[in-house]
Amino acid sequence: MVRVEATADRNGLHELRAEAKRVRARAHLDRGEPEVAIPLLRDALAWFEKNGIVHRMANCLMQLASAEYERGNLSIASSNAQRALKLSQELGDARSQGDCSLILGYIALGFRQERQAAALFQSAIKHFSQVNYQPGLAHGLRCLGCTIAESNPDQASDLYRRSLGMFERLGYRSGEARCRNDLAELARLRGDLEAAEDGYRRTLALCSSLQSGDSVVVQSNLALVYLEQRRYTEARQSLEACRKTAEASGRRLILASIQVFLVRCAAAERDWKAWDRYFVQALASIRETGVVDRDIARQMQLAGEHALEAGELGRTQDALRVAARLWRIRKQNDEAERIEKGLTSVD
Repeated sequence: MVRVEATADRNGLHELRAEAKRVRARAHLDRGEPEVAIPLLRDALAWFEKNGIVHRMANCLMQLASAEYERGNLSIASSNAQRALKLSQELGDARSQGDCSLILGYIALGFRQERQAAALFQSAIKHFSQVNYQPGLAHGLRCLGCTIAESNPDQASDLYRRSLGMFERLGYRSGEARCRNDLAELARLRGDLEAAEDGYRRTLALCSSLQSGDSVVVQSNLALVYLEQRRYTEARQSLEACRKTAEASGRRLILASIQVFLVRCAAAERDWKAWDRYFVQALASIRETGVVDRDIARQMQLAGEHALEAGELGRTQDALRVAARLWRIRKQNDEAERIEKGLTSVD
C-alpha cells in the first residue's frame, strides 16, 4: 500500500493516494496499532475534506472513531462517529449508517450505557438489513449479546452462536474469533474455567493466525482464568507481555484492565514494590479512560483482600476504596456497600 501511495503521488493521483492511506490505516487498526493509524487517517481526512469527497470523509471518521476508542478517548471517538453518522445520513448510505451505529454502540458500552448501546445495535441491524449486508448483521447480533452478557447470559449465548454461525458461513474469521472469545467469557463468568481456558486458547490461536490486534484482549482474558486458579506467576508473565504490547501500540482502554490485573498479581505474590508501580499506573489509566469494567472492579477488590491478608492496611484501603467507587459507578450498590462496611474495620 505504501508503494501505491508513492505511485499515485508521482502521477498526480491525489485521491488514490489519500484512499491508500486510509486503507493502510485500516490494516494497522486490524493489527491493534491505533497510534500508527491515526496520523494516516488525519492526512487522508484533510484531503477528502478539502476536496468535498463526503463518502471518503465518513469512512475516515469511522476509522478515527475506532482508533480513538482503542486509545481510551471515548469522548473523541463519539464525536468522530457522530460526524460520520451525520455524513452517512446525508448520503443515504444505509451500510455506512450501520457501521456508525455499531461504533457508537461500542462507545455507549464503554460508558456503561447498556440500553443506549442496545438501541444503537438494533439500529445497525436495521440498516444492514436494508442492504442485506451479512457481516454487519452478524456483528450486530454479537454486539447485542454483549449488552446482556451479565444480565441474561443464556440469551447472550444464543446471540453469540447465531453470529458465529453466520461468520463461519461467510468465512469471516475475525468475526468468528470475537464470537469465540465472547463464548469463552460467558464460560468464565459462570465459573466453568476449564471451558473458558480452552475457548480462549482456541481463540488466541485463531487471532495469531490472522495477526489480529484482538490477541492482546484474548490473552488478558486468559490471564483472568489463571488468576481464578491462583496461577499467579503464569498470570503475571502473560499480563506483562500484554502490557508491553498495549503500551507500545497506545491501546489505553485494554491497558487499564491489564494494569489492574497486575495489581492483583503483585498483591498475591506480596511484591509491594510492584504493587506501588502498578497501582499508580492503573489509577491513572482508569481516570484517563473512564473505564468501569466489571473485571476491573472485581480484580481491584480482590487485590485489596490480598493486601488485607498480608496486613498491608494502607494498600488495602487504597484498593478497596477504588473498587467500591467502581461498583457504585456500575450501579452495583450492594457490592459497594459491602466493601465500604468492611473498610470501617480496617484501621
